[in-house]
Amino acid sequence: MMAKAIEKYKIAEGVMMVHLKESGQDERVIESFVRGMEEETNAFKSKSINQLISDTPSTFRDILGFHDWNSAMEYLLTHQDEAFKFWRLKE
Repeated sequence: MMAKAIEKYKIAEGVMMVHLKESGQDERVIESFVRGMEEETNAFKSKSINQLISDTPSTFRDILGFHDWNSAMEYLLTHQDEAFKFWRLKE
């Protein structure tokens, strides 16, 4: 679900970039927007993973297999069949 949220966030960023460019915004405004979006995205990723880890009982934290967004995405790719089965997205 977090990865889907990031995907939608990136789509919104793309739409806004088109709007900024089409409306003739100054390059500094566009660069500021891009930096702001990157900071927001990184903060969301970090907070999401940290919350997921903190919500996991301490007994199981050592077996999570990830510690940050990038390692979580690698873990998800490696175990995508199990994830799809768990969420019933694939029979």
